Parts: sequence; C-alpha cells; structure tokens
Amino acid sequence: MMFQQISAVNSKSLQQPTASPPMVEPLLDDRKAKVQHRIRTPRRQRRRNPCYRCGECDHVPSQCRFIRIKCNKCKSIGHKAKMCRSKQNKFSAQPTKFISATGLNNTKASNLIKIRVANHFGMAMVDSGATISAISADFYYANLQKTVPLEKAYLLATGASGATLRAIGQIHVTIEIGRLSMEQTFQVFENFRHSIILGLDFLDQQKARLNFDDKTLVLQSGITEVPLTNGENNDNSICFISLINDEGHTGDAAPVRQRFYRQSPAMKTESSKHIKEMLDNNIIEPSQSEWASPVCLVRKKGSTSSSSASNQPQYRFCIDFRQLNLLCVKRVYPIVQMDDIVDMLGEAKAKFYSTVDMFNGYHQIKVRSGD
Repeated sequence: MMFQQISAVNSKSLQQPTASPPMVEPLLDDRKAKVQHRIRTPRRQRRRNPCYRCGECDHVPSQCRFIRIKCNKCKSIGHKAKMCRSKQNKFSAQPTKFISATGLNNTKASNLIKIRVANHFGMAMVDSGATISAISADFYYANLQKTVPLEKAYLLATGASGATLRAIGQIHVTIEIGRLSMEQTFQVFENFRHSIILGLDFLDQQKARLNFDDKTLVLQSGITEVPLTNGENNDNSICFISLINDEGHTGDAAPVRQRFYRQSPAMKTESSKHIKEMLDNNIIEPSQSEWASPVCLVRKKGSTSSSSASNQPQYRFCIDFRQLNLLCVKRVYPIVQMDDIVDMLGEAKAKFYSTVDMFNGYHQIKVRSGD
C-alpha cells in the first residue's frame, strides 16, 4: 500500500510540467557581440571624448605625448593651440606691447652696444622704454634666415608716436655680449631703423641696469660691463683713415690733361650712376683742377648682362692714371713678403686664416686738397 502511494506521487511529479531554465543564451550572445565589436573596432573610434591636450581620440590625456608642449595662443604648457580654451583671438584688439619711438625713426641713438647674434655682429640699442626685444626683418633675412627658423607670432606693438606694428614672427637665438652668452627671444618687425632693440624683458632677465654716468651697461649684477656708444659712427658708413694722406709727388712736372674716352649711351648711364653714388657718399667732390685723366669702365669678372638686375654694379669704375704715374716719384720703404708671413703661420700650425674684404677700401684714404 505504501509502495503504491510512493509510486503515485512519483507519477504525479513526472506528469507536472517542469520550470523552464533562465534566459542565458541571449545575454551570452550580447556579450560575445560586444567583445567582437571591441576587437574589430579600433580604439580611435571607440573613444568618444578626445584628448584635451592634442585633440586625438586614441589615448587618455595622462598618456598624451604633447604633455610638455607649449601653446602658441595662450603660452601655457600642456596643450596645443587648436585645443586651447582661451577666448583671445589671433591678434589682440589692442596692442599690448610697446616699442619706443627711437627704434622706429631715430637715426642717432645714445645707448648702443656691440652684440653677437648667432655668430653675426651688430649694434643693438638698449631701450628701457620698450617692453619687448625686437629685431629688424632686414637683419634677419640678411644674416639669420638660413640658420634660425622664424616662428609664428601673433603680436601687435605700438610706438610712442602711436604707430601700430604687426610682428611677422619671432626667433629664439643665442646672443653674446662681452663675455656672457645667453638665450633671448626677439620679435621680428619690418621698417626698423635700428637692427636690434633690447627691451625690458632683456633687462629684467639679465638683471641689467644702465649707468648713464659711466655710459656703461651692467649685466648680471656687475659681472660684465659693456660700454655704450652714441651711434654717430655707423658701422656701414665709410670712414677715413687719419694716419696717412695720399700726396702725389710729381715735382715740377706740367699737369697732364687727357681727353675722355668715348662711351656708349649704356656706358654713360653706368658712369653717371657711379659718380652720383660717390658724390652722395662724400667720396668725391667737384673739382676745377688742371689735371685730368679719362674714366674707363671695366667689366667685373664673371659678370654678364643678366647681372644688371642685381643691386651690385656690373662694371667697375676706374680711372686711367698711367700718364700720371709716369710723372710720380716712387716712394721707397721696406715692405714684408707675404709668402714669408704665410709660411710662418703654417709653421705655427695655424688653424684659421681671417680675411678682410677691402671693397672700395682705397676710398678711405684722403687726397690732399692741392692734388
């Protein structure tokens, strides 16, 4: 009887419908799909928020390779200019930098020092009224363009006269003043009368001060003193030698008067250009002397007709002094042999030979007014 009841219970339990298992298969399918999507989809496409440093989406900001980059817009470190959150425009509405008017239109300055910029010498004006250091575009393109890159800079500056200038760029170079070498940033401007201006940024960085009593510039709390010049002697101007004068020793000979050589219209134009240039530079002056020698133009070595478009003259301006030289009494004085000097330098194992370009150097010797 008991066995029958147990079997009946078991039969009933078999007849009851079994509960269905939980829905596991759809969840597993979703997980597999997500894993496959991650494998197939690049990380650049998976990340939605770009890096606030560089704008890329393949990494987090803490792993950005531009973590030490400097923003050209706000000058902060840690992000690019395109990701900068600063609201300032490329150019400020009002000029924030100041350049003294002496750097723009004054031809004679009293605070000039000799400076070496990237192995190129120049005269720099120390201007305590300028908030920035500036360099002329002419000096940059003539000396620094091949070795110093010009970086972009969005800066407006104004002078005491109210003129507004826009910088064409900025450079970071090594400068040498006296015995000191230092790094300096210059803003590059056009239409500058002076090649280089050292402003307050330079004075503050080098702890420099101007001593007007001694006319010196003291750098780095007295380590170096550099004399100031008044700028009257321009390095580019022609100076005269005062040690010797050119005196023609012709004795009692009669003056030599020669007829001028005939020239073509092109040669006449070239001669007039040379004469005007020498008159403007105070090299020659009008004369009513009884002595007269003809002018001849000599084509320069390697000069062609296509070189006339350049600034350098195509011909060399010469005067035929052969008849005059026959009348001059030659001076006798000892002179060294250049070959012996070169041999001595070779024995001393000299590594460098310095040369001086004496272009038009003969114009620096004064001629006696009577000659």
